[in-house]
Amino acid sequence: MSAKINNNIKIIPNKVSAALFKLKNIMKEFKFIEGEDYYLEKGEIILTPKYLKKRNKCCGSGCRHCIYWPPHQKGNTKLDETISFND
Repeated sequence: MSAKINNNIKIIPNKVSAALFKLKNIMKEFKFIEGEDYYLEKGEIILTPKYLKKRNKCCGSGCRHCIYWPPHQKGNTKLDETISFND
C-alpha cells in the first residue's frame, strides 16, 4: 500500500505498522481474540494464560505466561498449581 502525493512521489507506510497489521489479520483468521487470547507488546505476540490453558498442553516455546509445571516442557499437561485462573 502506498499513497501518491505531489510529483508522483510515493509514501510507503511504516514497515513495522504494516507488519503488525498483517499479524493482526493472521490472528483473526485463526480465531484468536486480541486482549483475551493474546496481546501485542513491542511487535511480539504474547499469549495469555487463559489461551494457554485452552491449548491443554505446553508448546515448549518459552511462553512468558507458561502455566505448566515444569514450564517450557513440550507436551507437558500438568498445570502449575500456584497459578489461579479467572474463567
